Amino acid sequence: KYSILVFFLLQFLQVVLLPIPAVITTLAGTALFGAKVTFLISSIAIVSASMLAFFIGRTFGYKFVSWLIGKDTLTKYQNYMKSKEKVMLAVMFLFPFFPDDLICMIAGLGKMSYFSFFIITLLIRPIGIFCTTYSFELT
Repeated sequence: KYSILVFFLLQFLQVVLLPIPAVITTLAGTALFGAKVTFLISSIAIVSASMLAFFIGRTFGYKFVSWLIGKDTLTKYQNYMKSKEKVMLAVMFLFPFFPDDLICMIAGLGKMSYFSFFIITLLIRPIGIFCTTYSFELT
């Protein structure tokens, strides 16, 4: 009964607090709940948590994000996003080798509006979740 709530919280917290890759938690969810439920719960949790991570970056600023993720990591991804911030955010969300969760905080440091970030997150993050859940279920 509470397992879906626990899974939702795990998916939410892995974005803003826990250093667990979403692929691992999403695959575990797919094994437990199937692709449809995992996709739905993961999408809601991850998009919501991404908004919180963006808010954290926007609210607490450069010093906090630098302390949290390290100055070198912050500088590296800020350089990627210097020009064409929205396009680069979408690209980084699509490819699994970028740290999506950190990028949400870093995006909060830039000039992107909450609305733009939300739309990009809402459209792009579920694509990766879909690929993870359904590719695992097909195997």
